[in-house]
Amino acid sequence: MNSLLNIIRKMSFVVCLLSITMLSLSPSDAVPQVGGYDKIVHCLSYLFLSFCFWAGFQKARPVWLMLVLLVLFGVLIEVFQSFVPGRLMSFWDSVANGLGVLIGYVLFRFIKKLNLGVLK
Repeated sequence: MNSLLNIIRKMSFVVCLLSITMLSLSPSDAVPQVGGYDKIVHCLSYLFLSFCFWAGFQKARPVWLMLVLLVLFGVLIEVFQSFVPGRLMSFWDSVANGLGVLIGYVLFRFIKKLNLGVLK
């Protein structure tokens, strides 16, 4: 049962990673508009991505490198968006992405420290 749960956690990360990539690199007219909540959506998306990563790959080390790679993914997605019709690269979107990665990690550590048995 525990190995099945671990596979599900890892697959959740992969699905989240692919979903963010697909939505981020789709032309603007193919993606739902969120109005003034753009940065919140970025932050929450990368928070969820980060949380899923740490839930599925709890033994990934070094932590700082994993965080840098997740933040780098968010930055690279923004760079690639400059090549997509109707999309623009945004420094502040990258900041929101990075903030989401950090909050996701802190949230994961907090929940794990509560020792509820959910993230074993």
